[in-house]
Amino acid sequence: MRKIFEFIFNEILYNGHLQTIGSLSVVIFSSLLFDIQVTWDLLLILYLNFYIIYLYNRYQEINIDYLTNKERTEHLLKFKKYIPAVIIILLACLIALLIYFADFSFIIFIAAITVFGFLYTVFFKKLTKHIIIFKNIYVAAFFALLVIYPFIYYDLPFKSMLTYIVPLVIFVFLRAVSMQLILDLKDIKSDQGEGLLTLGVLWGRERALKALMTLSFLVAGLGPLIMVVLLDFPASAIAMTLLLLFDFYIIDLIKKESPLAYILESGEFIIWPVLILLGDKII
Repeated sequence: MRKIFEFIFNEILYNGHLQTIGSLSVVIFSSLLFDIQVTWDLLLILYLNFYIIYLYNRYQEINIDYLTNKERTEHLLKFKKYIPAVIIILLACLIALLIYFADFSFIIFIAAITVFGFLYTVFFKKLTKHIIIFKNIYVAAFFALLVIYPFIYYDLPFKSMLTYIVPLVIFVFLRAVSMQLILDLKDIKSDQGEGLLTLGVLWGRERALKALMTLSFLVAGLGPLIMVVLLDFPASAIAMTLLLLFDFYIIDLIKKESPLAYILESGEFIIWPVLILLGDKII
């Protein structure tokens, strides 16, 4: 029984589930701000979609990850031979759910997300050898698109909401870029070995952390204020400025070389709906 619980714990911690739950959290966050009722079918489709992409990435990079993610690699090696079958089964479940619940436009949208998610691992990530922080921008774009998932899935008016959608997409994108840059700091050695031009490789950890703290002030500090004061977002969005405290804590943990920093950072989006609900109660 102990081994089963240990396996489940490691699976959640190391195999993309935190990031996948984070993707659901961005959709819920967006829905709270736009007062959209999200249903379980969209969340399940989204979970399968992102988890499949993460699992494929982990499987393809299992040998590279051993340099900087030993625990994760050792966990994946326990069932490596089953991963292709798991991916196929999950893809079949995703297709079945899409056929039953979604319309044609959303099916095409998810198909494109899945294909480009797979292509990240086999093609687009390698472009970071030539384009600085390209992989960070690429991954962040996937998270930014989550803002519009409810609009596409429920076929809601889109053009009339662009004044609000565009700033929110930009906010999520910049926070996602920051997240990916922070997570890269644990992979400096493997990224150097692959010749990737990440911020950590180019600037080193200390200088990169200073740049990320500046980005935090601009995005988490000023972003919510601009959205509420100038763009008439719900006042509850002010609570997103508390992400500054989260960033201070993460950076402090990184300076102390604590692995907890990267675990917490990978799950940052999970606290976003909590902050909105907190802001709604207080403000």
